[in-house]
Amino acid sequence: MTRRVVVTGIGMITPLGHNAADTWEAIKAGKSGIGPITLFDASSFDVCIAAEVKDWDPTVIRRAKRGANPTHYQSSLLARAGKPSQMRGWR
Repeated sequence: MTRRVVVTGIGMITPLGHNAADTWEAIKAGKSGIGPITLFDASSFDVCIAAEVKDWDPTVIRRAKRGANPTHYQSSLLARAGKPSQMRGWR
C-alpha cells in the first residue's frame, strides 16, 4: 500500500530563527544556535550551554477560550502548528 503525504507549509521556531526562512538563511550563513543557557540558572549543572530559542515571547500565542498563558515550550508548539496554515493564507 502506498501512502501519500502533502506538505502544505513548514512551521519552524528554532535557535536560529522564528520561521523557516530565517532559520534557513542562518544555516546557509554557517551560524550556530548554541550558546550559554539564559532561561534558567544552569550554574549547578556540568554543562551550561544549549540551543535555546532566543527572543521568543510566549505571550504571542494565547489560548483565548481557556484564558491561560501557555509556557515558553507550549507557545512555540502552538506557533509551529499554525505556520503551515498561515503560509497557505488560511486562518
